[in-house]
Amino acid sequence: MVPAGEHRALARELAARGQLTITVAGDSMAPTLARGAQVTIGPAAGVLPGDVVLFETADRRDLVLHRVVLCAPGLSWFVHAGDAPGGGGPARASKRQIIGRARVPRRWPRSTGLLRFSIGGAIKVLRAQKSRRW
Repeated sequence: MVPAGEHRALARELAARGQLTITVAGDSMAPTLARGAQVTIGPAAGVLPGDVVLFETADRRDLVLHRVVLCAPGLSWFVHAGDAPGGGGPARASKRQIIGRARVPRRWPRSTGLLRFSIGGAIKVLRAQKSRRW
């Protein structure tokens, strides 16, 4: 049996080469990605809002495929959500958790309310960080 940490390392290596293919197991990304769809994961470099990324949960138990709603240079985290109504999120995760970017079209999340939540949340975090620096 291969330890889970080695599985993650192998997944990161294959994604960096664009050679990782996964099978979608849930419905959180429907209708963009249906359960059972095959998705190729490539390098994580240059992730932007609208991209779909594969990342590990904070407890390192699961892998999640969600759309990036908010990320910015200089921030160590990103906000993600599923495409399906009630598909999970919005939630925040560390950029270190990203394994790779899915090779699917980039698009903005459907819900403008979700986008407003993300931008509002980011502004609060940035203000809090700024007040701690001064």
